Amino acid sequence: FWTSSTKKSNRSTRDHDITGDGNNNMTTPSLKTLLFLPLLLLLLSLPSHRGQLDESARIAAYHARRHQWPPLPSDYLPPTPGWRALHARRLSQIALLPASDPSSKYNAYMSAVHSAFVAPNFTEYGWALARAPDELVDALSARLLSQLELHDDDPSSVPIEGYDHDVSGEYPLQYPLLIPNSHLNSRALEELLPLHEAWAHVPLIGNNAYGLRVYRNRSNLQMHVDESSTHVVSSILHVGHDARPDSEPWP
Repeated sequence: FWTSSTKKSNRSTRDHDITGDGNNNMTTPSLKTLLFLPLLLLLLSLPSHRGQLDESARIAAYHARRHQWPPLPSDYLPPTPGWRALHARRLSQIALLPASDPSSKYNAYMSAVHSAFVAPNFTEYGWALARAPDELVDALSARLLSQLELHDDDPSSVPIEGYDHDVSGEYPLQYPLLIPNSHLNSRALEELLPLHEAWAHVPLIGNNAYGLRVYRNRSNLQMHVDESSTHVVSSILHVGHDARPDSEPWP
């Protein structure tokens, strides 16, 4: 396993190992290559320790960092009675998930732990209702209705949102529609920024806006953890819903 030097060797073939190029031109491995090869083989022979802790070592490291489970009341962020009660209930629900689906259980714990102990709160209650500018909502509503009409005529004209989660059976068959809307998304991001800053009491930078997303029957929004470096404060803008008499009222 080496490459041949491009230079002809001036050494005797009796003193050094040689290799041929098929045309009786004898060449020697380059010195740099020969020195690199043992090092490469050595590195390849070293076992990787990434992710190789066994369970007893992992538990020992966990306690060495002064962690414990169940968590202390002071571990919650913020450590208020209401916040603790909310997440204690959620953690008890996760504990009841079947062990036969460890991936879903792990994801649920990651979501709850991030929310309860890691992500800081910027507001007193964590959510609120506000009214978006009417002109923006009217423009989004017009876009929504026009694209739904196209979808009624040709379902393939409006893309279906896909998920990049590889968890069998986690998502329903009826995925949401995702209407392309880049221009109005940029406008919404700009016009709604002051509302978010006034609510959170911190300066913010607009990151992205998704939509228009159309949830249909048997569609749902799964619990998840957003990217903490970009998704600090977010909102859902309700643009429209099915207003037929036989439809359930919008909450």
